[in-house]
Amino acid sequence: MLHGKVERRAIGRMGDRLYMIVTRYKETLWDFADALREYGFTDAIYITGGADYSFYRSKDGARHDIGNQDEHPQKKWADIIPWLVFRK
Repeated sequence: MLHGKVERRAIGRMGDRLYMIVTRYKETLWDFADALREYGFTDAIYITGGADYSFYRSKDGARHDIGNQDEHPQKKWADIIPWLVFRK
């Protein structure tokens, strides 16, 4: 949905730091990409899924949930879980 407004997510790089970017409001892909540029992100990977559940771990290993837990991949997708993992 390129022109429609939906929740948007991306992983972006600014300097030497990675950020998980999640919109509060529904945006077009064009507006989302433009906002990333305006904030100073130099590289970004768009993540589909809108308000679906996901999580990340901070440096201290703490888990941070994003989205609706009822949409947890183990519940929604059963045996199919697409993961994007970054390791240093």
